[in-house]
Amino acid sequence: MLVGLEMGDIAVVTALGWHTGLPCAFVHEAAKSYATARLAEGAEVNPPVSCGS
Repeated sequence: MLVGLEMGDIAVVTALGWHTGLPCAFVHEAAKSYATARLAEGAEVNPPVSCGS
């Protein structure tokens, strides 16, 4: 799985995902208060994992 930040990494992660066939997700700086209200969008991570504290 490839994960990128919502601003600068969208193009890079999307291109790498397309090239490698890996699923992609994008992380927001903070959970949005509208729409899905999620911290991350894209491929699901099951079980949820943490990348540090």
